[in-house]
Amino acid sequence: DQKDNPFFFSGLSYYKNDKPLPANFKGKFTDPNFPPNRNSLLALKENGDPIHPEMFRKHRNSLCEFVIEWIRPEGLFNGNSHKLFEGIAVDDINQGDLPDCYFLSALAVLARYPKVIRGLFKTDKLSENGYYEIVLHVDGRPQIVVIDDQIPCYSLFKMPCFAKPKGNEIWVLLLEKAFAKVNGGYLNIMYGFARESFEILTGFGSRYYCWCNYNQETMNEIFEAIKEASQKEINLMTLSSHSNPSKGIASNHAYSALEGLTIISKKKKVNLVKLRNPYGAFEWEGDWCDNSPLWGPEEKAQVKLEKD
Repeated sequence: DQKDNPFFFSGLSYYKNDKPLPANFKGKFTDPNFPPNRNSLLALKENGDPIHPEMFRKHRNSLCEFVIEWIRPEGLFNGNSHKLFEGIAVDDINQGDLPDCYFLSALAVLARYPKVIRGLFKTDKLSENGYYEIVLHVDGRPQIVVIDDQIPCYSLFKMPCFAKPKGNEIWVLLLEKAFAKVNGGYLNIMYGFARESFEILTGFGSRYYCWCNYNQETMNEIFEAIKEASQKEINLMTLSSHSNPSKGIASNHAYSALEGLTIISKKKKVNLVKLRNPYGAFEWEGDWCDNSPLWGPEEKAQVKLEKD
């Protein structure tokens, strides 16, 4: 029954034999296949062995399980009411202390199309029993991923460790949790490629450019692809930085690419790209930054610049 959300996919199978919640279920649901414990946090099998030994060896010390507890949304917002959605916008997504910017930057781009986000959830209303069904494309086909609403939080501050909500809405927290579940645990979603995120969220293929061998021809090709996509009704793009960037760009970090365009400044063409940082911090400090003297009235008019 998908009456709650007309955008939800129909005729789907459940991921790894997850079971739908019985109609007569009472109380709060806890997902038996992704319970609120160290196995789900550290991506461990039931016997305690790591699902991905190499990931565990590299990143085990990055997640301090002893300062984390799992809290439901009603415990996160100081008794204030919360919502599944309170509008859907690019700035709803902020990264926490998990290096999954590649997923969150892709999610922020997708948030420009609210119907797509809503279509990932079986319901667009809060679940009283903490049970949610989310559609993700696993191994190339859409499947229903069942999760509960218990979120890893810092015990001391009672706030989410990883993705941060804007206001009192929880859809970002739940999508990050569903993504962690299909990857075996939160530790296994540390670092990755945005194209993988787009594919699991949409089921579409992706186009990938690598500029490891930097030259102007490659740069021009990448920019033209960004500019071409910007002109389409729907475009989903991210860009990532290398390990030694400068002028306010974060190292080894994925950004949402919102737009690419060419303007004329002092009778010369200038190529500009509009980015969003899922950290919500670090500002570009080079040419064409917010306070750059290059922004004259004519240049501002071409991009409809608003300082915000």
